[in-house]
Amino acid sequence: MFAADRTNIHPLDAKNTSFINGIPASVPDSRLNLSILSTDNGFISKSSSSASSLTDLTVPQQSSHFSVGEYGIENTTYSFKDDNTNAILSSGDDNLTGTSGNDTLDGGGGDDILIGLSGDDILFGGDGDDRLDGYGTSGIEYDTLVGGAGSDTFVIGGDWGVSYQDFGYATITDWDFQRDLIEAVGDASQYTLVSEDLSGSSALDTAIYFGDDLICVVEDSTNVNFSRDFIFV
Repeated sequence: MFAADRTNIHPLDAKNTSFINGIPASVPDSRLNLSILSTDNGFISKSSSSASSLTDLTVPQQSSHFSVGEYGIENTTYSFKDDNTNAILSSGDDNLTGTSGNDTLDGGGGDDILIGLSGDDILFGGDGDDRLDGYGTSGIEYDTLVGGAGSDTFVIGGDWGVSYQDFGYATITDWDFQRDLIEAVGDASQYTLVSEDLSGSSALDTAIYFGDDLICVVEDSTNVNFSRDFIFV
């Protein structure tokens, strides 16, 4: 912006072109150097400690460009959170934590740790060996755990105790008995595996009960057993 008399006032347009005393001047490389010829010699610059006339004023205009190097493929741990949908997306080996609301966490590639906290969360591990823990240590939750490719660990208990007690449960949608694991607290004598049709397709699911309390559903698979698939902590 510069001062001018009434005879040479022209706004900057959207094409980085200005007018100097009625003559259009292009702005190369988003930088504007104005050597302004004007009859308005009463203008005093406030941009430096010493006053200068308008004819001495040089005005740089530089735009801040997006640098691919800052967010390129070498940066594998950035994340994105959309506050409208509570979606957290990421890439690389990440630790992603949700909120007290209903969140969607997507680890993308890499070996990720996803923690949903409270709310009805959807956790996508993506490629890699991921750890999915949807529970927030207390309260009623219905979480969906999708491991994706890789050897994934689905957490249904820890140092806070057994998850999903009383009401709510986790649903594991893509169980791979050859590679995936379930982490639980206690020992196998406290749990029961029951074949039921609870969700997904018409194929039977494995319902995991703690006592008589349903805490987890392994969707569309009955190929679950304690000795091979559980880690007790």
